[in-house]
Amino acid sequence: MRILYGIAGEGLGHATRSEVVINHLQKKHDVTVIASQKAYEYLSTKIPVQRIEGLHLRYKDNKVSRVLTILENVAKLPRALTYNWKHTKNLCFDVVISDFESWSWFLAKLRRKPMFTLDNNHTVTRTFADKLPQRLLARLLVPLRCPFANHYFITSFFKVKPKKKTSILPPILREEILECKPVQGKHFLVYQTASSNQQLLEKVFTRFPKEQFIIFGKGKKHDNISYCDGKDFVQHLASSKAVITNGGFTLISEALHLGKPVLSLPFERQYEQGLNAHYVAKEGFGRGTSVFTVKVLHSFLRRLPKYRKALKHYTKKANDFTLLERALQKTKSSTHR
Repeated sequence: MRILYGIAGEGLGHATRSEVVINHLQKKHDVTVIASQKAYEYLSTKIPVQRIEGLHLRYKDNKVSRVLTILENVAKLPRALTYNWKHTKNLCFDVVISDFESWSWFLAKLRRKPMFTLDNNHTVTRTFADKLPQRLLARLLVPLRCPFANHYFITSFFKVKPKKKTSILPPILREEILECKPVQGKHFLVYQTASSNQQLLEKVFTRFPKEQFIIFGKGKKHDNISYCDGKDFVQHLASSKAVITNGGFTLISEALHLGKPVLSLPFERQYEQGLNAHYVAKEGFGRGTSVFTVKVLHSFLRRLPKYRKALKHYTKKANDFTLLERALQKTKSSTHR
């Protein structure tokens, strides 16, 4: 079967998950991949991928700036649409799978082809997850990315009841994570998308001179702060004491799988990140907070034994593509009748 696989470019979580799925699908299917921004940059060195233009979020003071995001995306929309159409109009496919990516959805609807989503973002609209503040806006915006899919596949590290035409899958993890043998080290692994928030974190970290912090990215080295790149990331994750990150689903899932407590600092106005942080705290695996202070970090440190005890009951599962393959097979059968 010929599959068109679209991947959202914001952050790396969509790309790392999709790489695992694509490697599995390529064993039986012909897969064409399109991706934008960070997803394209990450995947282009690993698998064949066609670059497209995608939506970009702008951040300010650890918040999604709605005004800047709208202005920037509206300004580049005509050029983006022209570029995407020129480079994808001749693609041949039988079915589309989208990891929260809209252009592949558009092509599916234009060609009247079956379309599935495989992401974690649709937890907001396609499940009966707990209701948090700002839920209404999220419920309005999330469906605009990939509406009216034939079926929604949602990865989740917490138990949640799905709605109709929706299936819940365990987190899809990289092979490096599944093969890891974690140890409890002495450092915290820190991941933040917004550089402005990283500077705030560094100010707090210097108040804890006895603790060691390894930050993904670049910055000025301090006595207790160092930096790592993607090559060393998994190693630092597996040997960390705990993880400090935003509300991104992928890293939280990887940390929990490896038994690492999580301090989640979700971006404001990103409801899905807030939902992940909420369930980290609800399940007892760590803490979620929108405000990072010395007091917050001190409290997190004090409760690490409690979080580790809860993580002993976290259910680890292997990657399972049974439901997705079943849906593809059903689609293949129906198109050949």
